[in-house]
Amino acid sequence: MLIRPLKGHGAFEAVLRNGRRFTSGAATVTVIQTQDGTSANSLEVGVMVGKRYAAKAVVRTRIRRLLRVSIRRVIAQHEAQVSSKNISVVLLGWRQGRSRPCDIHLSDVYPHVERAMLSALKIDHHGEVR
Repeated sequence: MLIRPLKGHGAFEAVLRNGRRFTSGAATVTVIQTQDGTSANSLEVGVMVGKRYAAKAVVRTRIRRLLRVSIRRVIAQHEAQVSSKNISVVLLGWRQGRSRPCDIHLSDVYPHVERAMLSALKIDHHGEVR
């Protein structure tokens, strides 16, 4: 599956306005499914971290990078479910900040992203479809 970046202010607004939102801890996943019923071979992924949660740009950049790594891992593990659910756009938001970039690691971000994405796919942690 080809993962492309979601770009543009209007694209982010459209996803936030029309997508379905799932939250787990500090991570919020908003997804849009294609309407025509055909599974697309590409997926657009966007990430966002507000200044409210991470005042320093260095911290926001690190969190965005960790979010991108996390979503790529989740999609790689559950590619069949993402395709079968006809998900075309995923937008990740983060609502927790730390004061220093060295204080946040992939082990802090990945579990939240995985749980939120699994609830978006409506499957549990064992891979069983609900």
